[in-house]
Amino acid sequence: LLNALETVGGMTDQEKEGIRGWAKTIAAFAYSQTAMVYPESGAPIRPPENPTGELEPIATAEELYDEAVRLFDEAYQHLQNAGSTFAFSMTEGYDGFDTPQTFAEVNRALKARALKYRGDFQGALTALGQSFVDESAPLDLGVHHNYFAEVATFNPFFSPRTGYVHPRILDDAQLKANGQPDDRAVQKTVATETFTMAGITVTEKPNVFPENTSPFPWITNEELLLLRAEARLATGDASGALADVNVVRTQAGGLEPASGLSGDALLTEILYNKLYSLLYRGGFSYFDA
Repeated sequence: LLNALETVGGMTDQEKEGIRGWAKTIAAFAYSQTAMVYPESGAPIRPPENPTGELEPIATAEELYDEAVRLFDEAYQHLQNAGSTFAFSMTEGYDGFDTPQTFAEVNRALKARALKYRGDFQGALTALGQSFVDESAPLDLGVHHNYFAEVATFNPFFSPRTGYVHPRILDDAQLKANGQPDDRAVQKTVATETFTMAGITVTEKPNVFPENTSPFPWITNEELLLLRAEARLATGDASGALADVNVVRTQAGGLEPASGLSGDALLTEILYNKLYSLLYRGGFSYFDA
């Protein structure tokens, strides 16, 4: 796409800048995901010019993160030069983030996630400051992937026959003031016929995507608040971290605000909330571990 764009006529420079900004954001996201999933084995960074040619040497995870950060920043600059509208349309999942200026906030959000998993917490805070993170905004504010029954593009995570929930999701859920479990544990699971496999007795199926057209969150305010909490804690701002995590635990979980937490205890609380808030969204608790 980026190579072809150089030879396309009939488009303004601003329109091309918008396409570059969107495309490089997607590429940067892909590189950062690859670095997260393959931190030890790495991956080639670029395909050969000739499809039958030799691949580049395997890049390390650090090199993949370098490439992701470079592309995120180049994309961000392109978006600043892209005018007020994109030259292409987006699905409704991009509502609120479908202009170069607002999509630039998504670019910063995705960069913040990448920097967090790289271990650059100060860099993550800087990126979050240019994102759409907002403690007073709805938690589901963000960008979502949409699926449409009329063209049979169903959410691939809608698998009611084969998906099951480990019993620890209900067993480890914190309790609300009324003694009931964390709202997220209840809302994101549904009872199924009990059975035992590999010594584990299962009673629940996931209910995160209850319909085959349920949108899949790409990145949301809920995740950004938890990323900021983790980054604030790592950079010495325990009170700010606790404030962020309390927004999520009270609004998403229906729990009472936590108090008096710092250090490892606060990190444990942040990771608890990441598990329940981001359940079935992308293996983030695996990467956190």
